[in-house]
Amino acid sequence: MIEPQQYGQQALQEYLLLDYVQRLETRKYGHRAVHIHMSRMKPFHRRDYHIRVATNTFESYVKLYVGRIFVLTNNDLIFVWKDKSIADVEPAVDTLRYLFRDDPLSQDDSEETGFCTWYNLNTEFQEFLLLCQHLDERAKKLQQNINMRAAQQRDKDETLQPIDAENLAQLEETIHSADLSEHIRQQPVCVFAHGGSKELHPVFDEFFVSITDLRNALMPKIDLASNRWLFQHMTEVLDKRMLNYLCKRTFKTHASSFSLNLNLGTLTSKDFDKFDETVRRKWPGNVIIELNQVDLFSNLETYLKVRDD
Repeated sequence: MIEPQQYGQQALQEYLLLDYVQRLETRKYGHRAVHIHMSRMKPFHRRDYHIRVATNTFESYVKLYVGRIFVLTNNDLIFVWKDKSIADVEPAVDTLRYLFRDDPLSQDDSEETGFCTWYNLNTEFQEFLLLCQHLDERAKKLQQNINMRAAQQRDKDETLQPIDAENLAQLEETIHSADLSEHIRQQPVCVFAHGGSKELHPVFDEFFVSITDLRNALMPKIDLASNRWLFQHMTEVLDKRMLNYLCKRTFKTHASSFSLNLNLGTLTSKDFDKFDETVRRKWPGNVIIELNQVDLFSNLETYLKVRDD
């Protein structure tokens, strides 16, 4: 019998699974299990709605076959039942395969990477028990990491002071005069190649300012995002420095296009006009402008004008 640990709500499922399986050891004969590897599917098919649908598929089997269904932290499902054969439960798995037929995993029957794994506890109890122990340990470690990060964030939030107008004025002056190049990040945005290849192909590069690094370097005790309007004003100042930075240097990218996250108001500034002129003259690829939805819908008339120009 295992002792309860400090689990999160989902991680408790791994604890309950292990406890249940350990209790089965002396009466394991006639029991079987199936492990549905939902975590191997594409993210689109691992949303809460899909997990509920998958779980509901087994509800009737839980009642008919004296079964237990467990939804794990990583969204995998484990169904354990008694007396009935694997063939009796295969229709439920086939239903899931059909529901998720757009996902390549649904057609994968391989033991290492497939859609599901079957266990006959008459002969494979120890193997299944080891799996449950591994899942329990992994869930505990994950929950410990989550708790630790949450505690660290709480400590950090408690020590940070909200930004005010005086802080903003100091920060703006520093941004205008400081070398911000070490806080500007460049990263490629990639897609997997076609045909099941694991090779990544860059689509465009993203340029952005690391706000966390900027805060740690310039105002480590101030929460720069605590006031939405002051934060937006600060990002508008950063927009202009970023545009100026890109105009004055030659940079290499992984793809022919690059993206910038800008405020809508920046697109109507002289700094952007200068950037636009420079890019059209020097850059052979496309420039992708990312806009905040709240900013866009708050200034829809400006957006429509910029879009049409």
